[in-house]
Amino acid sequence: MKALLVIDAQNGIINFKDFKEELSLMKKIIEDFKEQELPVIFMKHLDDIEESPLHKNSSGAELHTSLKGYADYTIEKKTPNSFFDTNLQKQLNSLNIDHVFITGFNTCKRQL
Repeated sequence: MKALLVIDAQNGIINFKDFKEELSLMKKIIEDFKEQELPVIFMKHLDDIEESPLHKNSSGAELHTSLKGYADYTIEKKTPNSFFDTNLQKQLNSLNIDHVFITGFNTCKRQL
């Protein structure tokens, strides 16, 4: 079965600059998966650094309002790697996912 992985579609990234076009494209992909009743998994990067736009207790860490309603599952991560030290593999296995499509944003530990 297929699933869509949406990486770091969070306020702290999307509110940083105008990503209107990117959001529109992501929304089309997400809606295609939803129409096919395929799971949509959001990865949410949480940072411990208080100055980070993705600080775990900030509104920047929240999924962007334009997309968050589409999340069937949300998995938190603390590194730029969605597969390292997360329960993503466990979630994929439990859903019998053998094909993952990926969209979203690329984050790293540097200040945005």
